[in-house]
Amino acid sequence: MKVKVFISWSGEKSRRIGEVFRTWLPSVLQFVQPYFTPEDIEKGAKWNGDISRNLEESKIGIICLTKENTEKPWIMFEAGALSKNLESSKILTLLCGITPTDVSGPLIHFQSTQLQKKDLRLMLEAINNSAQDFKLSQDQLENTFEMCWPALEKKIQEVLELSTEPQSERIEKEIIEETLDIVRTMQKNFESLLSDKNTSAEPKVKQLSEHLINVLEEHRNLQQDHLKTVREYNEMLLEYRALARLFVAIAQGDKPSLEKLLSAPSLNDLLADLLQTSQ
Repeated sequence: MKVKVFISWSGEKSRRIGEVFRTWLPSVLQFVQPYFTPEDIEKGAKWNGDISRNLEESKIGIICLTKENTEKPWIMFEAGALSKNLESSKILTLLCGITPTDVSGPLIHFQSTQLQKKDLRLMLEAINNSAQDFKLSQDQLENTFEMCWPALEKKIQEVLELSTEPQSERIEKEIIEETLDIVRTMQKNFESLLSDKNTSAEPKVKQLSEHLINVLEEHRNLQQDHLKTVREYNEMLLEYRALARLFVAIAQGDKPSLEKLLSAPSLNDLLADLLQTSQ
C-alpha cells in the first residue's frame, strides 16, 4: 500500500525544501509516494487534470511556506483543494525560515511544522499513522528517523542559507494560468458539494467562482496590456487576493465566510467589505 503525500510549493526556496522532502520521506517510510510538481508531471500532461487527480488521491498534504509565498495564488488554491479532501490535521504547513506568527489567513488553520528535529519527528509520525496496517512500529520509526536525521538536517541548512529568492521562481503568468485551471475544477466541485448541503448557497457560490475566474482572466490580459497603469494592476491584485482568501475559507468549511457570502446584498458590496477588512 502506498501513501501519497502531496507537496505544495511556490518560489525557489520553497521548491528546494519540497525537493529535499520528496527525496527524504521515502527513505524513511518506504510506503510514501510523494507528488511534487512540476517534475512529477510527464511531458505533455495537462496540469489541471493531473494535479486535481493527485490532490484527490493524497492522504497527507505538505505546504512548503516561506516569507515570500504565504499569499501566493498557487499556494492558496492547492491548500484549498487539499482542505476539501482532507481533515485539517492531515495538512501540514512546513515553515521554511518563518514562524507560526508569520502565517495568516486560511493557512493558520493547518498544523504548522518548524524545520526542527522535534517537529519533523511529529510530522513523520502523522504520515506513518496514515498508513494504518502498514505503518512502522514506534521503535522502528524512531530508529529510522535518528539514522536519517543528520542528512536531512544538512540539506535543510543548505536551503535556509539561501539569502534571497532568485528570479527562477514560477513566473506570475504561469501561476495565473495554473490557477485558472484549478479554480475551474474547484468551481465544479463546490457547486456539487453545496448543492447537496445548502441549496440556498449554490447560486452565490457559483457567482463568486465565476467572478473569480473573470478576475484571473482579466489579470492575465492586463499583464499583456502595457497601456494599463500600475495602479490598476495593483488594485486588481488586491481584489483577487481578497476573493481567493474567501474562496479557500469556504472550501475549508468556514461558516462565517459562507455567511458573509450569503448575506452580502451584491457582489460589489462583498468585494468592498473584503477589501476594507484586508487593509
